[in-house]
Amino acid sequence: MMGGGHYAFAVFHNSRGGKVLFHKTFHRYTTRRQQGGSQSSNDQAKGKAKSAGASMRRENEAKLQRDIRELLDECSSYIQRSSHIYTHASIANKNVLFNYEDAILKANDPRVRKFPFSTHRPTFNELKRAYKELSTVKVVNIPEEILSPKVSSPVPPTSDSNEPVENENNDHLEETLIEVDPLLDLKSKAISSIRKGKLAIFKNLLAKHPELTVTADLSAIEPKYPTFLHLASFESRSDFIFYLVTNGANPATPALYGKSPKVPYDVAKDKNARNAFRRLMADYPNQWDWKAAHVPSPLTKEMLEEQEKKEHEREERKRKELEKQRQKLESEIKEENLNKEKAATLKSSSASTSRRLDGNRLNVDQARNTIGNMTPEVRARLERERRARAAEKRMASLGSAPQASTANPSNSNGCSYCNGSLAGKVPFEALGKKFCSTKCVSEYRKK
Repeated sequence: MMGGGHYAFAVFHNSRGGKVLFHKTFHRYTTRRQQGGSQSSNDQAKGKAKSAGASMRRENEAKLQRDIRELLDECSSYIQRSSHIYTHASIANKNVLFNYEDAILKANDPRVRKFPFSTHRPTFNELKRAYKELSTVKVVNIPEEILSPKVSSPVPPTSDSNEPVENENNDHLEETLIEVDPLLDLKSKAISSIRKGKLAIFKNLLAKHPELTVTADLSAIEPKYPTFLHLASFESRSDFIFYLVTNGANPATPALYGKSPKVPYDVAKDKNARNAFRRLMADYPNQWDWKAAHVPSPLTKEMLEEQEKKEHEREERKRKELEKQRQKLESEIKEENLNKEKAATLKSSSASTSRRLDGNRLNVDQARNTIGNMTPEVRARLERERRARAAEKRMASLGSAPQASTANPSNSNGCSYCNGSLAGKVPFEALGKKFCSTKCVSEYRKK
């Protein structure tokens, strides 16, 4: 099996109960995410893309092709001794398996066949499931109306024609069984359309092939879902459910598989599919046995609108609650950032104050730009320094006094600790006193 960047290979021994002699799987990133299709197919359709992802997918496709062909060469002895070879690959992937020089597998080999049923992702478990399907005999009860021969004109029975009549019935039986075989392919296509949700393709199949009806038996292909309605219910295809039931599919048909029979409503996986049956019960209350179909109650259009309204209100409340939580979180983050900014401003102001106490001059322009962010204490200290500078200028213009007089302890302009002159200096104020240096401030506080 090969597809979507996955490859699975296995060899089974029939005479040993299906024992696995050899198996190997490869998985590579070759398909375009969210878009589907291989990179090589996209390059052929739109030209080569130049993205990093496209280059990676091309490289992985080349590696996967090389690994597959090396594996086929390695297992050539198994392939030559095999009685049947089943493959599953797209048209583009067949070139990897068959159409290359010295290919081990030949497309015209009578042993090479396709799987006569739908398969899933190529894995070792999927190969084991496929082998079980191929090697298991299934007994299907065919309805009498299919087995009964259609005779255009009645033939009166005679006493000596018992044996020929029996042979004629057997001939009709063989012809009927041969006519049933082509439906397997049509049923597989119809199953695929249901799984993919392609209602238009399903309708087109029924229109082109009248022998394929909405009540067709799928037991040979899908034992768990013997009708199209079972499969549509399991796949949650409400549009298929409406179409099948309105066109004659019985919702009370049980699936004779497992311990207890299950009707289509029982295999529904979600509320969407179950509501489809309830709406049909409200629209066609007397057409089917809804009790046998296990449908609990009808669902009218008004009830459905009420449910949708409640669901919308619930989603709206949930959205508002999430919005409140988001706003609260944003406000907390904003407040935290504001506190951090205030702390940083206070720290920078304290640092600038300590520099001024060391004797550096204050940058007036910077102080004016940042004065709005300062604390009241810092602004008061700045104002005192401005007044001190103004006094200093006035004293400089009048001329300095003699040193002897400035050293007088009674001089009000002297240092409060060492009685030194403050002329030409910026005094340091603390505890209501003036000092000539920070050392005098510290000593005065100790005293």
